[in-house]
Amino acid sequence: MQPTRQFIRAYYRLNPLIRFLIWVGFLTVLVGIPAYLSIESPLFNRQAEKADFYFYAPGTDHLTAGDTFTVEFHVLSAQTSINAVGSTLLFDPHVLQITSLTTTQSFCSFYAENSFDNIRGEIHLSCGTPNPGYKGDSTLIIMSMQVKENGLTAISLKPGTGMILANDGKGTNLINSAPTLSLAIKQLL
Repeated sequence: MQPTRQFIRAYYRLNPLIRFLIWVGFLTVLVGIPAYLSIESPLFNRQAEKADFYFYAPGTDHLTAGDTFTVEFHVLSAQTSINAVGSTLLFDPHVLQITSLTTTQSFCSFYAENSFDNIRGEIHLSCGTPNPGYKGDSTLIIMSMQVKENGLTAISLKPGTGMILANDGKGTNLINSAPTLSLAIKQLL
């Protein structure tokens, strides 16, 4: 007798509950492997679609009261095209003050909001660009700042205000994390 016929006869001799469990197991494997691959594969990894804000502030490790310096606020979206960003940045107005904001290097072609408040210690930014959007690393704003007094301070993204929106027709927020730039303003000895 052929091995295939022997297998089929042995299968049908099994208890119907056992046959059902075999089919459930087979279907679980059949459906589970593609589902697992869609979660774990880099081609389908949702984490790869995330985007980040970050600060770039060279030369800020030896600041003292009275110094001026610049901080760049960037957006990085390497995998997915974006078309709008928004955020509120916070800083301690007793330690730092904004002297100017520059947006000439940004991917944004229009700004709904681009302002700062040295009393409250806030920078408001909301901008975008039309379809097809932007993919890459862009300097959203360059902040010129002045140190008012010594101390430990930080510039950070206000919780709940960070938006990096995908150019997907749904405005999917791709933000991955909220950055903080820590600064130690030291007194000259």
